[in-house]
Amino acid sequence: PLGSIVRLDVSVTEDQTHGSYGIPPGNVDGTELYITGVRNPWRFSFDAETGELWIADVGQDEWEEVNRLPAGEIGGTNLGWNLQEGRHEFAGPPPENYVAPVAEYDHDAGISVTGGYVYRGTAIPDLVGTYVFGDWREAEIWAIAPFTGDEGEIRSLDVSVPEFGLVSFGQDLDGELYVLHSDGPIYRIVAA
Repeated sequence: PLGSIVRLDVSVTEDQTHGSYGIPPGNVDGTELYITGVRNPWRFSFDAETGELWIADVGQDEWEEVNRLPAGEIGGTNLGWNLQEGRHEFAGPPPENYVAPVAEYDHDAGISVTGGYVYRGTAIPDLVGTYVFGDWREAEIWAIAPFTGDEGEIRSLDVSVPEFGLVSFGQDLDGELYVLHSDGPIYRIVAA
């Protein structure tokens, strides 16, 4: 399971092969593995409207990445680690079933991506459909606007929290977003 995201069916009460859980259809070769080739996914979330899975994966030496997987096309995907780091070769050519990240940034911009959510709230209409995320060190809030194709563009929302400590994002029942900092404060993202 290292370097993977696992998926289990916990509604199964007894299974002779796996004990108290079952293996959902779509996993890799009938195993617990759902997605392979991740290094250190630091938060992932499903878009409440489209069902797309967004994964922020912390890099090793030079590149941080954000991955977007369409609903219904997730199981068996390989995001490339440890052969690829971002869209770049790390230890070899891309593996079979490789899906490149939709966005990446180098360690001049930040050192540890923190995953967020696709904004589906109503308080900031210009942000609807945008994936909001950040970086632990830089503590700047970034976004990837809705796009078609294979690559999205990272842009700053000109919002930041204290450096060294942006650890997570939260979402309320209305789809409004919050930022969690390791020093304790919880910040709410609001319109300027």
